[in-house]
Amino acid sequence: MEPPLSLDAIQSKAIYLCIISTDIVNNVVDFAFKTKNILRYPRLDTLLMVEKAIHDAGEYPTKAQLLRNLDKKIMYQTFNLILDYLEYSGKIHVGKDGRIVWIWDPEGVAKVLSNKRLVVR
Repeated sequence: MEPPLSLDAIQSKAIYLCIISTDIVNNVVDFAFKTKNILRYPRLDTLLMVEKAIHDAGEYPTKAQLLRNLDKKIMYQTFNLILDYLEYSGKIHVGKDGRIVWIWDPEGVAKVLSNKRLVVR
């Protein structure tokens, strides 16, 4: 059995892993959001409208149904870019069957992390 790590060792490993994951994430973002692939950038109110529609509904069976239920019409390419961003940021999940589900829960994460009995190993 390995001896427990000191707090300094844990922090240095966490910083190292954070740097590695940030580099990986930046490469993925650069690949997913190339400027030559984007026809139109969404405005903030459009992004918030799509986010609110998914959040309020909880889930949608298809992209087409979500697009039809929005308050205002938007271009399909812009709509796909918004969905890609929301999925990348961890707010939604698009399943293999196309179902769009809201998964963002910052209050639940804060509640779990505030648990004093939680031990980092």
